[in-house]
Amino acid sequence: MFKKSLFALFLVFLTCAAIETAQADTPVVSCGVPDAAALETDPGGTFCDFYSRQLAYAPEAKKFRVLLKERQKNFGAINVKVERQYRKDMRAYHGYEEEPEEQPADESAESAEAFGPAINP
Repeated sequence: MFKKSLFALFLVFLTCAAIETAQADTPVVSCGVPDAAALETDPGGTFCDFYSRQLAYAPEAKKFRVLLKERQKNFGAINVKVERQYRKDMRAYHGYEEEPEEQPADESAESAEAFGPAINP
């Protein structure tokens, strides 16, 4: 046990000596000087009013959500038609019998399923 501890201590000593030698060979380079502490303390300068900006942004965000919802509905309806035709073509290609085409009661419900849940305004 004592021999193992002595050997470990010897290894630590050699490692430290090697690190010191490597550090002595490496030149120290200055990385610049810190900037002087300067901060505008006078409130008479420019000021960004974040609160008014948030209030002004809200109506545009609502309009954008409405447009996203409309886009989701329009693109979803096209996707449903194209997917139906694809499935019909694949059945014909593989020689399966034609299945009667089911028309959903509400196409918008099927298109909404194609693209996930609707975006809440």
